[in-house]
Amino acid sequence: MRKKLLTVGLAVLMAISSTSCKSSEKTQTAKEDTYKNYKQYNTSFGLKYKIPNDWNKTDTSTSTDLTFSKDDDTITHGLIGVYYYEFDGDIIQKENFRSLVSNIKDGENYNGKFHSESSTINGVKVKFFSYELDINGDAYFMKGIVFNCGNGYCILDFIYPTNKDYGELFDNIANSISVNTSAIVTATEKPNETEASVSATEEPTTTEVTTEATTEKATQVNPKSKDITDKDIDFSSDYRNDSTGKWRIAITSDSFDIEKYALSYYLNYFKADDEIHVIVNFTRMTTTKISDMGDTLDVSIHEYTKGEEHDANKALGGMLLNEYHVNIKTGKITKIQ
Repeated sequence: MRKKLLTVGLAVLMAISSTSCKSSEKTQTAKEDTYKNYKQYNTSFGLKYKIPNDWNKTDTSTSTDLTFSKDDDTITHGLIGVYYYEFDGDIIQKENFRSLVSNIKDGENYNGKFHSESSTINGVKVKFFSYELDINGDAYFMKGIVFNCGNGYCILDFIYPTNKDYGELFDNIANSISVNTSAIVTATEKPNETEASVSATEEPTTTEVTTEATTEKATQVNPKSKDITDKDIDFSSDYRNDSTGKWRIAITSDSFDIEKYALSYYLNYFKADDEIHVIVNFTRMTTTKISDMGDTLDVSIHEYTKGEEHDANKALGGMLLNEYHVNIKTGKITKIQ
């Protein structure tokens, strides 16, 4: 009887092993089929990626700025770009990525709806991003990823008309990337250089004032306050149609109680106490205003109304849901409404 059980057990193990092998073979075959008509490109900065055979390098391509198109009319049918920039730091680090996003939003063709999320591709930490463009009155969509590579970072992006569906094609290209990670420079390895590189993106006088204000306030923080840097926030100091110059806009899809993070937000994003910050949460469908009242932050949470993230004149038009006061010195939260 025991011999029979051992025989059955062995048969089961063999069946499992056979199933596993078949599954692995199917996965490998599917991957090979996906890239059957793709060509692999290798770069001097440690990046490998694949591009469809019918997309060719444009005449403007260089060793660090490569672009691909299906024909000479690059914009009409889409344009794939692979760009390398030398950089002392970790581009995925929040402050560095925020500076990159700020530059994107300052572009003359930027038309809003910026979205980003963190992910990992073949062991490489990346940031996916997307937004809309207006080029000579025509609507385009931009999808991209940014990641550390070599002694800097790479951006792989795809710009195409909104009437075309290239989402799957972009995903295939993105999922083909491979990076020589031993060449990556991280913020952990060079913390001082990272801080310097972030400061370099801002005006020196502004950086000094911000640093002093933050240092002074940091001593007053309640250690139990929630850390806003744990959340994925897309922040911009430029809020369209703001006539005062004091309104700021932030967007997130992370679900969290903003009142518990308000003090940390204040310390990380406010550069002057007379600023008004509007935070749109697309998951909770709320819009929050944070303002400085002296020793207290006023945090008012409203229902989200369509389009207010693009127009300061439309901000905070939704019904007031809750209001809190947060003591800047103690971090104590008091519900007002």
